[in-house]
Amino acid sequence: MVSFRTMLKSFSALTLATRGVSLATHGKPIIAVPKLGPYALFLKDNAAKSSVKINKTSIAGFGKETAAKWKALSEPEKKSYSKRAQEINDKAMADFLKKPEKEQLKLEAEARDAKEKLAKKRERRERRENWEKTGHPKMPTNAYLLFVKEKMNQVTKVSSKEEAASRVKALAEEWRGMTDSAKAKYVKVAEAQSEKYKIELEKWKKSNPEKKDAPSKKTTMMKLAIACALFGLVVFSSIVEAEEKKLQIGVKKRSEKCEMKSKKGDTMHMHYTGTLEDGTKFDSSRDRDQPFTFTLGMGQVIKGWDQGLLNMCEGEQRRLTIPAHLGYGERGAPPKIPGGATLKFDVELLKIERTGEL
Repeated sequence: MVSFRTMLKSFSALTLATRGVSLATHGKPIIAVPKLGPYALFLKDNAAKSSVKINKTSIAGFGKETAAKWKALSEPEKKSYSKRAQEINDKAMADFLKKPEKEQLKLEAEARDAKEKLAKKRERRERRENWEKTGHPKMPTNAYLLFVKEKMNQVTKVSSKEEAASRVKALAEEWRGMTDSAKAKYVKVAEAQSEKYKIELEKWKKSNPEKKDAPSKKTTMMKLAIACALFGLVVFSSIVEAEEKKLQIGVKKRSEKCEMKSKKGDTMHMHYTGTLEDGTKFDSSRDRDQPFTFTLGMGQVIKGWDQGLLNMCEGEQRRLTIPAHLGYGERGAPPKIPGGATLKFDVELLKIERTGEL
């Protein structure tokens, strides 16, 4: 006989899976409730008990020590951690299911976004590590980035990403207001790094004639990313990216009478048909004969929708051409949407619901 707990788990899983498909997530798994493993719980317990301050320097030694302790545990002790971890996971899922549907959708969108950012960060790290294995010299840093790095290293703690972004913005203003003489020390260091790099690069080319040189910097497209690291440390990184494709919005049919235009926070009732660039249809609310409803600008849908459906009138029809970075990214939404896919949506706004206004 099937237990009530098993039935409840099955029903919960089915509910989440069905909701994901019905809300145009195209079958993407629900990841807003991460699972805690027994070893992760053990690691957390040991970190709480540790008398050593865990930071960027001590984390490696702490990890090795904890791994050795885990191996020394008896099977009953490991099972007790497994049991505790399962109880924590069950409670987390139960708490999640108690939340309103809109909040669940928001958490799911945030979790997907965080997972994608982590995957990109790992990919960049792997590319950097693979490149360093070739023995290629480190690329030089320009004067402005040296200035920012120096100032950020003086900060002992940043409480949030917003504060970090605010600090970087303030530093940019400070740099623009500095005299040439004040910038001179950073320029001098940057020039010295550049000359050293040229010498080391020539040596590397001679010893590695079969390998290609590093990709050239596109200074006009340089982006500066400053992030807060774990344990209150501040790390610095600069990202050089090629120009990304832009969202394209085409109006297929205008509304004859537009009394209200859509804005962030509106509940949108839409019909849509989504296709790939080659015309392959991957989803359509019209095929289901059921309009799709969501809240605009709350992360419940892909970024291309949140941006491309603003200032839209009831009855208006648009065609959105959405590049991958505003859609499902390099990971895609298998099996229907491949990674890096540009998406096309033919959309029609049926109704706008707006609360809080007379």
